Amino acid sequence: MTEPETFSKEWFDKHFDPKTPIDIRKASEHIVRAYRIHGICDPQYIANVIAMHTGRGDGQSNFEHKKKWTHEMHVERHKQLHRSLDELVADYIFHTAFFPTDKTINDLMQWAFEQMENPTEKG
Repeated sequence: MTEPETFSKEWFDKHFDPKTPIDIRKASEHIVRAYRIHGICDPQYIANVIAMHTGRGDGQSNFEHKKKWTHEMHVERHKQLHRSLDELVADYIFHTAFFPTDKTINDLMQWAFEQMENPTEKG
């Protein structure tokens, strides 16, 4: 039997737990395609990270996780995300001299991804 073409529906079907919620699976598929991630465990790993950090799973493919977010927890999480995004955008502007209105969100994400391996030294 031949292996399915990488990033095809059949390839993703083979690499995801069938219990993975469709919205989490689609988010993981998008990340995997955007960054050309093709390890056999990567799609499910990314889905588990998304689920764990959004309170929708335990990070071990258990998506019926019992953690219930209160309104206050949800608000605090968004405040943390907003602070992180502010810091990331400020860093992007400082290191590239580009403003977000001049680029796409994908440009920002690609730059941020590259910084994890080879951070820009400026200062």
